[in-house]
Amino acid sequence: MGLISLFIAFVSFTAVARVSTQQRTDNESPVSTEAVQCNCETRIWTCPQPLADECAHGLVPDTNDPCACCKVCGNGEMSYCDLQTIKSQIIPGRYFPYQHTYGVCGEGLTCKTNFDVNPGSQPESVCFCDDDEMVCGTNGKTYDNICHLREKNIATKSKVITEASRGRCPGAPKVVTPPKSRTNSTGERIVLHCEIVSFPDPTIEWRKEGVDSCLPGDNMRFTVHTSGGPDKFEHTTFLQIIELEEEDEGFYHCVATNKFGDDMAGARVNVRQKRT
Repeated sequence: MGLISLFIAFVSFTAVARVSTQQRTDNESPVSTEAVQCNCETRIWTCPQPLADECAHGLVPDTNDPCACCKVCGNGEMSYCDLQTIKSQIIPGRYFPYQHTYGVCGEGLTCKTNFDVNPGSQPESVCFCDDDEMVCGTNGKTYDNICHLREKNIATKSKVITEASRGRCPGAPKVVTPPKSRTNSTGERIVLHCEIVSFPDPTIEWRKEGVDSCLPGDNMRFTVHTSGGPDKFEHTTFLQIIELEEEDEGFYHCVATNKFGDDMAGARVNVRQKRT
């Protein structure tokens, strides 16, 4: 009987030790962060929660809140962001957060990673607007996208601006890249370049100061080429003069016109005598 009693006692001790070890393993945190007791019904009253009308892109979970109860303003376009939303390991009644740094993107934006970085640098994740089409606001101004319009509302704290229509607002043309003055010798070539933004499409002309008619006229040495682009609602035009003569010297203007108005910009062509 003595041997049987000893065997039973050994088995009982081994079972107790195994249970004790399992309890210690279960109680260890899966990450180094201290466990937090979460109850959003009571915790939310301690959150420094902003008002929804103070956030251009709505309210999102605060990734620095271990319980994900608190809300903060969503990150705007081109702001750094955490690529993934809050991840966690759950043990009943406790929450163990992973490390987050920048927060999450707001409504209508997506966090994307740019891997085109210098060797040795870490890829960066930033927020991009889901809808990148231009919009015309009710204030008559054009915005790159709906996200920019929302940010303008918060920045100015003025009367709420909404989307009036898709695309650029109708208006007078605007020269965005004026021609630059050029110098060359007689017999050589000069090219002037001008870019205009306009909706609706403009009529574009080149004119030389002091001359009534537009170019090229009947002068075969002058060539004008106009095309759309490089961006939407942009127009690019070139004036080329070949076999320069001294009489070509002067100011040349790029003129754009539509039913809402016009705009113009000029540059000087300087012609020097070619050395023989």
